[in-house]
This record gives sequence, C-alpha cells and structure tokens, in this order.
Amino acid sequence: MAARRRDGIIATVQVVHAIVFVAIACCLAYVLLSGITGEHSPATWLATGVVTGEGAVLAVNRGRCPLSALSERLGDRSGPVTRIFFPEWFVPWVTPLFVALAIVGVALVVL
Repeated sequence: MAARRRDGIIATVQVVHAIVFVAIACCLAYVLLSGITGEHSPATWLATGVVTGEGAVLAVNRGRCPLSALSERLGDRSGPVTRIFFPEWFVPWVTPLFVALAIVGVALVVL
C-alpha cells in the first residue's frame, strides 16, 4: 500500500510539474510577443516576473527544476517533464533554448 501511495504522490507531482511547465512556457511566449510588438500591459509585467522568477529558481538550483528533484526523491525514474512535450533527442536542449528565449524576451520588454 505504501508503494501505491508513493506512486500517487509521484503522479501528482508530475501533473503539477507539467501544468507549471506549460504555464511558464505560455508566459515566455507572451513576454517574447510583447517584446517584439512593443505592446506592454500589466499581463506583460506579470509574465516577465514569472519568467524571471523561474530563471532565478533554475539559477539557484544549478539549472535543475526543484520539482524534478522532488519527483526523483520520491522514486520517479521516468525522466524530465519535458519528455512529455518534446522528442527525446530535443529534451537536453529545452532548458538552454528556454533560457536564451527568456533573456531575449525580457531584454526586449525591459529595454
């Protein structure tokens, strides 16, 4: 029964992680769009804060999402959440690509 409960907790962490990933990706897309078009709204600043906050979390954790670490500590062996959205060959490139896009997007919004 303990294994079943643990599997349920892992599944919950994975679902939350996937939702957070999609939300941050949407914020990143919005920041880029706002930066490119030059149209800023309160939502632009909120999205910029989310993207910058995620960047800070990743920087503090040496490029590793704390939800991935939590899932692995619980016993998850399925790999990063990005494997759900991207082909396996692309997964190692997701974080560097998102970081580059975040830097460009935030720079376009702020400058």
